[in-house]
Amino acid sequence: MSAKKRFLLIDDSKSIHAFVREAVSPLGFEMVSVFDGAQGVAKIQADKNFDFILLDWEMPVMDGPTTLKELVKMVPHIPISMITSKNSFENLKEMITIGAKEYIMKPFTKDIFLEKIQTLCPVETKVS
Repeated sequence: MSAKKRFLLIDDSKSIHAFVREAVSPLGFEMVSVFDGAQGVAKIQADKNFDFILLDWEMPVMDGPTTLKELVKMVPHIPISMITSKNSFENLKEMITIGAKEYIMKPFTKDIFLEKIQTLCPVETKVS
């Protein structure tokens, strides 16, 4: 059996944290949670052992674009997906230009969320 997949969720919404935890629970992921960009950068400075990062675009303290720039410099090998409600070509272009590998548009369903996660970090799923 392969090692447990581990990811960092950086989002100021407690409901997003609860949703993500419930969605990935059956897959056996280990989720580490922080609630703003500054906490996310500090967490990565202390621990770079993540398979991917989920990052909110709009947050207090340090916003998503600023956090993304810092994370890409620190851990360019870790894929990062932005979570956003900003559905404009300019914002999507900015995310990709800065270094996001994927984006998840709010609101999203569990199926769409898991599909995006599979893009970042493929995992074997058991067929019932």
